[in-house]
Amino acid sequence: MNDRDNALADGMLDGPKEVAGIELRPFTLGSLQAARKLGLRMFAEELSDDELEPGQEESEMIAFAWIQSAPLPEVLRSLRAGKDEAWAKVDEFAFGLDMDKFQLFAQELEKLGGMVGETIVEVVPKDKQGKEDSPPGKS
Repeated sequence: MNDRDNALADGMLDGPKEVAGIELRPFTLGSLQAARKLGLRMFAEELSDDELEPGQEESEMIAFAWIQSAPLPEVLRSLRAGKDEAWAKVDEFAFGLDMDKFQLFAQELEKLGGMVGETIVEVVPKDKQGKEDSPPGKS
């Protein structure tokens, strides 16, 4: 196992991790789904060369910190109620983060964002005729 593989395994297998005095749950498939529901590009998809809009990186980091640290029933309830409800909870969470805490979160979440980006794969279906010996994506 190389260093990146070890870091990925640690991120998914370790127990809760405390950052800036706030406990973060381990990154899971549920974390990825929640990030996708909120449209968090840093954590839910490979970023293209396009620059993020001003302030978007900070907003996404705060949202992901909320996903990973708020009580799970609150996160699930908010996500099920819709994107607007979830973002309202993210805004409430942001008011509890001082700038020092945010800087510590940013450092930790940038590492996690990089690990997540490395794990995202695209599933390509087999050809339309369903031939078993055809490589994926060939028709």
